[in-house]
This record gives sequence, structure tokens and C-alpha cells, in this order.
Amino acid sequence: MRQTLLQRCWIVLCTLAVLGSCGPTMHPSATGGIPERDDRFTFTPLTDHTASGGTSRMPIDMLERTVQIPYRARFRGSLLALFGAPLTSSTDAESAFSYVLSVQNDRGETWIMTAYEGPTGPAFGGFMPATTDEPIRGAEALLALIESTPPADFDAVLEADDYDSRIFYGCRAGACYPVC
Repeated sequence: MRQTLLQRCWIVLCTLAVLGSCGPTMHPSATGGIPERDDRFTFTPLTDHTASGGTSRMPIDMLERTVQIPYRARFRGSLLALFGAPLTSSTDAESAFSYVLSVQNDRGETWIMTAYEGPTGPAFGGFMPATTDEPIRGAEALLALIESTPPADFDAVLEADDYDSRIFYGCRAGACYPVC
């Protein structure tokens, strides 16, 4: 089968994205909302869940914060306030919600990052090219943005099948709570 020049260019771009030398290029219609920005990074929510393929958990020091359910609720509520409804959500405690974000730094470099709640609590995922620690800096900037944003109101119920239990949590008027 004969490939057009455009098809060949697309294959090269996709290959570069997989190798981590650049992030995937997203079609403008794949964005799901208004970008949020700090002084160095712009975070744009995407509506294409396939963009998160190949991302892996980023080593951000969040463990002490995430063991507390009010923090989990605040993390989710603040993301909701920043970017609107998550791309995916579930009652399964191991995959409660996820956001896929296009991140751009002040040098114009872009990559894909995820913000989600999984089996160990809130976390970030992303492409981790060996040549730069910018994705880590971007995740740290997003964490600071999340922690400085008042949470939106929400209620959620998570099923923890491993423990045969339910977790009720949410935020109302800026206060986040668990009801176990």
C-alpha cells in the first residue's frame, strides 16, 4: 500500500512521541476546556483518553498527603474547579477518576500528563523523557495549582472490593470530608 507524504509525517510524529523526544500533537478539537496557567506552565484538559497511552506514574512526593481522605476529596474537588468534569470517572476505588492534560512550558515544549486517583490515591502520570525533568517540574507546578485552588462541590462513592467497603467523600462550600 502506498502512503501519502502526510501519512508518513504523521507516522514520524507518532514515533517521536512514543520515544519521548516530544509530546504527541493534539488536534484542537481534542481539548476539553479552558487552559489553566501558572507562571511557567499551561495545562489544557483533553477529551481524548487515548492520548494518555504510554504515560507512567510520576515520582512526585505526595504520599503523606494522600493517605488522608479529606486530601483525596480536595484533590478531586480542586481539579473539578480547575478543569470541569474528569475525562473518566468510576465508583471503583482503584480508578476513581482521571484527567488527561496537554502541558506546555514557557519554552513551548509540550507533553501529555494525567492527574488521577488510583489504588494508592491521587497521582500524576506522564511521559518521562530521559533528557529532561520538565515533566516533573510541570507536575509539581500542577500540584501547587491544585492545592491553591478552592475545591468545587461534589459527592462521590467509591467501592473498595478488596476490603468489601465503600468510601463516601466530597466537598461542600470549600470543606472536604470523608464519610466511611
